[in-house]
Amino acid sequence: KYMPPNEFNQNNVISPTFTNTNITPGNIQQPMQQSMQNTAPVYAGFWVRFAAMVVDTVIFQTIFIILVIILVVFVPSVIENELIKNVIIGVYGLCFFLYYVLTQSGVHQATIGKRLAGLRVVRSTDMSRISIGRSMGRELAKIISYAMFMIGFIMAGFTTKKQGLHDMMAGTVVVKERPSRTGLMLLIIFGPVILEIVAIVVFGAMFMSAILGSVVEADFNNDMQIEEPSNLISENIDNKPTTTIDT
Repeated sequence: KYMPPNEFNQNNVISPTFTNTNITPGNIQQPMQQSMQNTAPVYAGFWVRFAAMVVDTVIFQTIFIILVIILVVFVPSVIENELIKNVIIGVYGLCFFLYYVLTQSGVHQATIGKRLAGLRVVRSTDMSRISIGRSMGRELAKIISYAMFMIGFIMAGFTTKKQGLHDMMAGTVVVKERPSRTGLMLLIIFGPVILEIVAIVVFGAMFMSAILGSVVEADFNNDMQIEEPSNLISENIDNKPTTTIDT
């Protein structure tokens, strides 16, 4: 039996009411984004940024050194060619520059070292992702920070938003979003140093062992050369005919 709407109300059937019928996923996400933007950011200071830079340098240099060693093994003549050496240095600098530009403007907005330190590079105005152009400008501005005897980098420890000179010029800040993975960072920083020390000790021990072995062998040969003439003299004396005088 069909019941009109007023009969539903007479039988105490409550129909749902909506105060806002324009509910969309965008309307739900906007307050969330606004609340995230209203949250005061935690700016990363000098030392944590310095540690992240050391991690990036160790990782990048280790990979580059391995590639150079492979090149030298297969093409030994590159060691004597000054032009090729300069080209290798130039390629290293260019790759390091592009590494920073692309990773800091990429999805994670951070290099490997910054990700391990829980850092992210964002725009200083709205905390949004920086573009490739802005990232490139930030890296080029570091030349001025270097030229000022590193003062441009040290400024990150004293300015209000922990900005270095290159951050101010590019309109960026470095924020800390999560705790650093300190153990892994220390392993990356000191791991190659420990391996180098172990290699020096092992090869040094092998070298000293070889030197001591050659010294002992030389002494043994000298002793043998000294004993041989004395043996010959004693043999000559023993074999010398004796003369007897008959009376």
